Amino acid sequence: MKYLYLPLFLCLFLTPSFAQQDFRLGYIVRGGDTLQGYVDYRGAIRNSKIATFKASDNGVAHTYSPDEIVAYGFKNEKKVYESWQVPTPDRKRYEHLFLHVLVKGKVSIYTYRDDNDSDRFFLSKDGADLVELVEQVYTRADPKTGKRYRVVDRPFIGVIASAFLDCSSLTENHLENVMLRHSSLIKVATAYNECFDSSQFTHEPKKATVTLMPIVAFTLPSLHVSGSHYYARGDYRSTGLGLGGAIAMQVANPSMSEKLSLIVELLYAPYRFEGTVEGTYKVVLFPMICFLI
Repeated sequence: MKYLYLPLFLCLFLTPSFAQQDFRLGYIVRGGDTLQGYVDYRGAIRNSKIATFKASDNGVAHTYSPDEIVAYGFKNEKKVYESWQVPTPDRKRYEHLFLHVLVKGKVSIYTYRDDNDSDRFFLSKDGADLVELVEQVYTRADPKTGKRYRVVDRPFIGVIASAFLDCSSLTENHLENVMLRHSSLIKVATAYNECFDSSQFTHEPKKATVTLMPIVAFTLPSLHVSGSHYYARGDYRSTGLGLGGAIAMQVANPSMSEKLSLIVELLYAPYRFEGTVEGTYKVVLFPMICFLI
């Protein structure tokens, strides 16, 4: 009796995604009038540049730039975008964009995702002009050892501290722990507005989720061996239907993308064959295990 062993394989699969229209209940604000209807719900980069609107489910869709409408939003998702002029990433000129409203009140926080897939954040107090909240990350070299290390410069802390100076409940310790992240900025801006009992709108970002899913797999494979090895002279047949299974894990992080998620599968799929080679040699293909991503 002889056996043929096949090694384990690591299989990676990438699935392409395609943009699709996704109209949801929403509105646009144009010339002082609010028009109710449906707005195309897309990714963060596109949402900052254009808004596609139709008055009814079967109506004709029209696309608007930030120069043409004041704001737009989605009712059920409680997401609002406002038209603002902001400096380009290279700070050489200004451009008109739709900014996502994170907090709207005495202090307002806005954000958008640029073409480099980086999130930029802005603060406005009492309806004044926007001030960008900036964080700089760079490396330095130790002059003695030459060892390089990472440095994080956070000038946005100074901007926030200056703007929130009139709220005594927000101490220096509170502000030092603020991160240039959606949830952290929403939290500190909300606390400031509550300091003055200011009416405010807050968009709470969805949290990252991990979902586990069981999967049942059936296999009915075929096998052909080629080459000069004497195993290639055999005729092999499947021993029958194979029963396998998998555990799939879906990871979704809406702060990165509401349209994409990562699915990782650990799959056990048995492939079993038997055959005869020049007598009574039995060939068995042990199960193959694939990791599908």
